[in-house]
Amino acid sequence: MNLKQFFRFVEIQTKVASQFPLILGSLFCVYQYGRFDWLAFGLFFTALLSLDMFTTGLNNLFDARRNRYQFENKRDYHNVLLRDDLPFKWAEIILLVLLVIVLITGLGLVFQTDLIVLALGMISFGIALIYSYGPVPINHTPFGEILSGFTMGGLITFLAVYIHTHHLGWVGLQGDYLQLNLREILRIGLVGMPLILSTANIMLANNMSDLHEDRQNGRYTLPHYIGLDHSKHLFSFNYLLIYLVITILVITQVLPWTCLIVFVTLPRVHRHVRTFVSRINKAETFGLAVVNYQLIAVSYCLGLAASLVML
Repeated sequence: MNLKQFFRFVEIQTKVASQFPLILGSLFCVYQYGRFDWLAFGLFFTALLSLDMFTTGLNNLFDARRNRYQFENKRDYHNVLLRDDLPFKWAEIILLVLLVIVLITGLGLVFQTDLIVLALGMISFGIALIYSYGPVPINHTPFGEILSGFTMGGLITFLAVYIHTHHLGWVGLQGDYLQLNLREILRIGLVGMPLILSTANIMLANNMSDLHEDRQNGRYTLPHYIGLDHSKHLFSFNYLLIYLVITILVITQVLPWTCLIVFVTLPRVHRHVRTFVSRINKAETFGLAVVNYQLIAVSYCLGLAASLVML
């Protein structure tokens, strides 16, 4: 397996989705709490990227093994293991290496912080496994968008804040009870909502693009159940909700006014949405959902970063 095939195997073009929640949460932590831990950030970055690649690679490996639809031209198939006739053994070795990296950096992060990170990390890893593995993997069900958005957008943003602020004590154990500052958790959840929704839209766009192929392979995702037209409406509505949430957070002073810079992306995001829903194609238009994520996430993070410069 060469480097290009490896990048296809782990779908490197989608890995940006796992890093922006970390950046966003860290910037918000500096803005809201005035704290930043470089070592924890580096460990989390490495563990997160490796776990995301592991999850995607595992998904592609199991898809290749379960494939029940034989294409006349294998180059029409999006799974690089089948398209290029790659040995599954190489894929398994790569996944093992990625898993070792996740475990080493993850344990390092736990020692740098506390057991809450271990618990949330185990939940994330569990979701990553059942996402692709088991008798009914999550990515074969209509719940893929929800869990991918919650994990990649919400849980990671929360952890990104927590690794810098674990010593503040607003999440932790007190005797036999788990102490939660629900106000802070809700605030962080709302701050992460734009990334939750745009992450879910990447999955939704992927499932719409692969709808026919997924049905042939026994994968019945959200577009299968609600139909392609309703999936298009949901895809569009999620972007509208993103801008609405940011506006509300700025008005309520949870976010600085500089985050309104995200609205400069609205015309281009709108064009991409119209293009995608009018011509759904994995090779030609799926990438627009990834570009939309990048536009929103970059401008959102730049807005927070600008507020720090102006402090």
